[in-house]
Amino acid sequence: MTAGNIRTIGLLALILAGCVAACGAVTI
Repeated sequence: MTAGNIRTIGLLALILAGCVAACGAVTI
């Protein structure tokens, strides 16, 4: 795995976590 792949996966994970948090906030 290259640093670029790790960085991309980390970015996607942050976006996914942010989306889940936003959806949860809207639901609540």
